[in-house]
Amino acid sequence: MNAAATALLVLSLGSPLLRADHLALHNGDTLTGSIIGIGEGGRVSFDSPNAAAPLQLRGSALAAIDFQFTPPKNIPQSERIHLQNGDVLPGEILGLNKDSLDLRTWACGDLHIPRSVIASVNFGVAPHDLVFQGPQGAEGWSDNENWTFEEHALTASSRGTIARRKILPEQFILRFRLDWESNPNFKFYFCDDLLESSGDTDRYYFEINTGGLQLKRQAADSKRRWYSLYSSEEHRPDTFPDNGMEVELRVDRKHRLIYIYIDGEDEGHHHDPIGEIPTGSGIMLESMAGGDMKNIVSAIEIYNWDAISQIHRSEGHKNTDVDAVITTESERYEGIAEALVGTGADRVFLLKNAHSDNPMHIPFGALSVLYFRQAAVEAASTSEFSLNMAARGRLALNNPTLTTDSLTIEHPLLGQTTIRRDALMSMVANPPPASEPSE
Repeated sequence: MNAAATALLVLSLGSPLLRADHLALHNGDTLTGSIIGIGEGGRVSFDSPNAAAPLQLRGSALAAIDFQFTPPKNIPQSERIHLQNGDVLPGEILGLNKDSLDLRTWACGDLHIPRSVIASVNFGVAPHDLVFQGPQGAEGWSDNENWTFEEHALTASSRGTIARRKILPEQFILRFRLDWESNPNFKFYFCDDLLESSGDTDRYYFEINTGGLQLKRQAADSKRRWYSLYSSEEHRPDTFPDNGMEVELRVDRKHRLIYIYIDGEDEGHHHDPIGEIPTGSGIMLESMAGGDMKNIVSAIEIYNWDAISQIHRSEGHKNTDVDAVITTESERYEGIAEALVGTGADRVFLLKNAHSDNPMHIPFGALSVLYFRQAAVEAASTSEFSLNMAARGRLALNNPTLTTDSLTIEHPLLGQTTIRRDALMSMVANPPPASEPSE
């Protein structure tokens, strides 16, 4: 099936197809339906509503999979483990000694991870207090112009706005999913009390159109109406094979910073250089669709956020020959991370440093970031795919085998790992390694 046929299929069957599995092939074709499984040799069995029997596709043809995914609730993810190859595992630490770390994950079960492959641990990542989740219907929304509620999503096929007042905390995380037909032309305003598309006010907006993505700061000072905080021409709509993206914005008004994540990938933090920080608490969606365009917004989530921990994670490991810990009070200590002892709220982290005969006792609840010394490890082999999982997890993988319940992979640092299927968000083929130049 080519891209044009897939687009017609989406239009004929409507928005529920946006919740199906999506495949992108290296030749540019895209498929929408259900993945039955991935078997030996990477062969994909795919059930397409356009085919009388399941399609059998070679693994070498596969460029990307966007899995049907519903964000899970109340999963253990209070800590986040960063491996030396850049992979990320959310979970809860069960134990730590001089050789290994024990992690309980929702996606992969209990893992026993050698310390030598871990770069750092972030604490207190979750849970955050959920302020809003929707849309569930029209209640609470105002000033609706040309938006409709369909399948727990807001949809607009023409120009129009819709707003929600007094919803944003001072420090917050804003997440949403945007899907589109044809091309998107869309703005998401936040920290906004004006809630009108025209007029001078202090607020931000995230924008996507055929030119790419932008984050802009609008100013009440008419001498400078807006300022671009972030711009990416690399993230044009045609670079998203499933015609959709996950957006996360972390807004730290105290320090004038906005952190951007697109489909789980960190797009950096961006400083607001203009005047007084916007204090508004409303959001507004603006569609500029026309012709055959359609903007579909779903999975809007707003959380209270402790932004201090994000700042600590940006500091990095200054002395990679030793372990280091940063506390929630911004204290930094270096030495040797010996163990985690105790149970429950009485757990204590033991850090041996050069200034004391006895290890320091740091309460587990006071930990913000733990950096492990960067010991030499065997270089990881090149991986075939990169996998995005629930709770912002990310893993490199080889030799995937998919069933109705789970995905089994070979991880370059962890070995064979099994991941529950409902934790899978997307899987993208990595480019092959560059060949050595011939002499």
